[in-house]
Amino acid sequence: MCKQTRTKDHTICDIELGNNPHYQDMLIYCFEIYCKMSSDNTAALQRTKVFIGEEAATKVCMQVMSESIFKVDSCLDSNAPSITIEFYLKAIEEAMARGVIFRILTQIISNNLPFCKEILRAGIELRHLDRVKGNFAVFDNEVYLATAIVKESQPIPQVIYSNVSTIVEQQQYLFETLWDKAVPAEEKIREIEDGIPTERTEVLHKSENMTKAITEFFSGALTTLDICADHAWPSVAGSDTFKMALIDVNRKAKSVHYLYYTEYSSRNTSPSDL
Repeated sequence: MCKQTRTKDHTICDIELGNNPHYQDMLIYCFEIYCKMSSDNTAALQRTKVFIGEEAATKVCMQVMSESIFKVDSCLDSNAPSITIEFYLKAIEEAMARGVIFRILTQIISNNLPFCKEILRAGIELRHLDRVKGNFAVFDNEVYLATAIVKESQPIPQVIYSNVSTIVEQQQYLFETLWDKAVPAEEKIREIEDGIPTERTEVLHKSENMTKAITEFFSGALTTLDICADHAWPSVAGSDTFKMALIDVNRKAKSVHYLYYTEYSSRNTSPSDL
């Protein structure tokens, strides 16, 4: 039964369902139709688009930033800090005044050091990661912006926009993974300015990566080189790669003192291992 109540501007119809199963089925059916329409509308609003040209790219970046509510996560290459400061700092400060939190991940080098310091002074959380390539940002877990073409102190020539949920989720996950691997900007800046290496512990995989790390370790020796290894080390140290690394150390610092700790046995006493 439908009871109508008239007000000044509207007529309100109250439906009394009672225990009538037909009315209940109708309500469930209407609710399912509504849910499907809502889902279809949401999918229709999701899109990915490329904006070409400095004006169009800058406009969409500014608009998305102005609509951000709680956080913006950016992964930028070494050229991008200058663009962040010269073209977007004011918009970032306005967003931060609204309570938006900014996190920026980039490769800090001597060339972009002044811009990175200014980013820190603005109150933005900044971290360093070696060999960052490409540029992207995720806004409020809702919008993804990216560009592959970035030149120092020049406007972005094009940008990819997407609010497709699966794309945004993937990029947010990628950012969090890289962010966890990065080091605080202050540590990298101290390394650049004072020559203090950043402390780190890393597990290396693949023989070429291990060989490269060991030879770089050798090349950094100035006065002493102490090695503690198992019985297999003499055969490894006897390879041409490590011989050349040790020769290079002697060339750079002739006073380096070598000390090897290893197991001496029949397994490693062949002439080629000594």
